[in-house]
Amino acid sequence: MASLAVAGCQQLPVTASNNTFHLTMERVVTNSDTLVSLVKIEVKARTQEDVHLSVTSLAYEKSSLSVLMVGMPNGAVRSGQVAFSASRSSRPGDGHAQVQLCEEERSGGNSTVGQSVWPIPSATELASYFSISAADGDYPLDTPMKIGDLDGKPVMLTVGKMSKQGQ
Repeated sequence: MASLAVAGCQQLPVTASNNTFHLTMERVVTNSDTLVSLVKIEVKARTQEDVHLSVTSLAYEKSSLSVLMVGMPNGAVRSGQVAFSASRSSRPGDGHAQVQLCEEERSGGNSTVGQSVWPIPSATELASYFSISAADGDYPLDTPMKIGDLDGKPVMLTVGKMSKQGQ
């Protein structure tokens, strides 16, 4: 909710919520064998506390990547992003294919990268195995949200304080 007040031709600044972040989803490449998506995050919190950007997948063994969004002076907006790149490949005549997934999280000078390769049946399409479906909008801090699927299990994004399990 934005507010605007007029007092002698002065406009007051819009006050952002202290407990939200803004997510923007950008699909860079999408075809039958390649998916590249960029999830951009802006933290609107008016605090100097550090905030973590964390992506967790529950497929296979639970895996998680996290990057620190360093606390800034009051009023400064922090930004970060998660880049996902997935590709499906197979050889003619093979009964299987493979999906290679790369994920990079970045904020300021901090970054972390993860890479995985999974064998899949040759008839499995990339879109049915891995997808990113995040919707643009404002979301609450410290609340895990589903942003996609990997092998039928959720890929979760959390922006906020580091959980006790992640420390």
